[in-house]
Amino acid sequence: MEHSVGFGSFPAYFCETQEYVPASNIIVIQPGSKYLRIGRASDPEPHVNLHAIARRRKTGQSISSDGTNFTKFIHRDTLISLLSGKSAEEKLPPEVESARLQLCHTLQTSLKPDGGQRYITPTEQISAFNKISKVGVICKEDTKVADDILKDLLQKETVVGDDVIKISTVPDYNIHFPWRRGGLNLHSGIGGSLTSVVNDIVDIWEYIIADKLGVSLKDRTHNYRVLLVIPVMFSRLHIGELVHLVMNQLQFSHVIVIHDHVCATFGAALSCATVVDVGDQRISISCVEDGISIPQTRIELKYGGGDLTVALWNLMRQSGVPFKIDLNSLWDLNLLSNLKEELCHFDLSRCGSEEHTVLWDKPGETAVRYNILVGDELLIVPLSYFNPDLLRGSVETTDAISLYKSQQAFDDPFDDAFISETARRVMKDEADDDFIEDIKDVEILKKIDLDQLLGIDQAILHSIECYNGDELKRRFYSCILVVGGGFKFHGLGSWLQNKISLNTPRAYRSDLQEVITSPKDNNDPSTTVWRGAALMVTLDTVAELWISQAEWNTHGSRILREKSLCSF
Repeated sequence: MEHSVGFGSFPAYFCETQEYVPASNIIVIQPGSKYLRIGRASDPEPHVNLHAIARRRKTGQSISSDGTNFTKFIHRDTLISLLSGKSAEEKLPPEVESARLQLCHTLQTSLKPDGGQRYITPTEQISAFNKISKVGVICKEDTKVADDILKDLLQKETVVGDDVIKISTVPDYNIHFPWRRGGLNLHSGIGGSLTSVVNDIVDIWEYIIADKLGVSLKDRTHNYRVLLVIPVMFSRLHIGELVHLVMNQLQFSHVIVIHDHVCATFGAALSCATVVDVGDQRISISCVEDGISIPQTRIELKYGGGDLTVALWNLMRQSGVPFKIDLNSLWDLNLLSNLKEELCHFDLSRCGSEEHTVLWDKPGETAVRYNILVGDELLIVPLSYFNPDLLRGSVETTDAISLYKSQQAFDDPFDDAFISETARRVMKDEADDDFIEDIKDVEILKKIDLDQLLGIDQAILHSIECYNGDELKRRFYSCILVVGGGFKFHGLGSWLQNKISLNTPRAYRSDLQEVITSPKDNNDPSTTVWRGAALMVTLDTVAELWISQAEWNTHGSRILREKSLCSF
């Protein structure tokens, strides 16, 4: 039976058992470091919620009898982690100032779109204005409504999603983000064990599925299925944990596991592309061809949009803004993140200083309005993707880059690690050209200094160069798809395209080269992956990829090799 595919019709299909599964009964889940995107495959857009949970500390775990804090019981994650052992006010590394000066020089020597010379306002002049800027007190009419909402939230032992920001100023809660830098947020503190992190994920997903989607536990056991979108560089061991919790704790009957980069190409209607996913805390890159993310091209940079938020504050401090941001405060960082998204851009036609208004309405404090002056820092912050030394205030330089390597699964004796070791032994007797090529790929990857901060343009070029094959490599250079919420700065896509064009080897240059930052029919690149996943699950050919609860409980991670498009 033929079905047309499109977001307007959302066809259903028959699975292997000929059981009818409507798209409205399939839940698409895309977890991330900052946000969780979740919804039915029939929905035009996903529900977007903060991927966080707050748990009230037990009585006696906050303040001791002598009035001192029990810090060992306190754990409060924020939107982005500072360097371990560093305070927010500590002097920044010299590389940060050097990067700032380099980017300032780049902007000074750039021309406006009309060919005119750009001009800048000196930092001293901006700082002088900000120091004498008037502060206006605001009388909020809806204070009682906000207070009532906060009072209702404080009655709960557990707070999930966007409501976590509302209670973040209350010290009685531990705050946990179970996802960090593109993987599970495992650490040695309170709630940092694998069991605790998985429990946090279960509670967050359970609440949103029941509260936002209205799907009860009884209904999902037989009638609902899940398409789980995972990062291309995600640990295979942790994939097993996620599938297990979807099957046996959330009690869904079937699941499909698909890489986010593959979903991105479906969301943009592309069969072949270099996919660049710019998230809040990491950037992942790989080449995708016919629904497969090619393993040797995968690379992950351990910085993202959240680090640009910290960089913005470091620059605003130099401009003498009249308010103070506590980088350890979830509420403060959320306000700063909103300022970054509203103000930062890369429009070279905008020169000099600009005056903006900042509303500070932190719970428990008097609401005030600040008038501030800002200059080229609004353009410098997006440019830090190309000179990430500016981000050293929040980015570790140790293991700053992750490259693909096969991972062993304890319940899969015939995984890639076993096959690789077996092939090495066989290769001594039988020359295997394909395997030799794979070894060469690994040797190429090892030449990268994993402790350096690599710019996004250089990382893209490296990813493409790791592929062996001239024809496909030319196609990867000619089509670069940028998705995720961290790259939504006006004009930055053109800058990236110019950078890639200048550095593309002559043999692979094409007049049709393009960098796609806003796929057709989707103005928000942050939802491209989710929409692509919702489209994929409606295809007839995907029906054979469903993994049942019985199959998972019998075969474990082994079944992922047989019924998944993911190459681990």
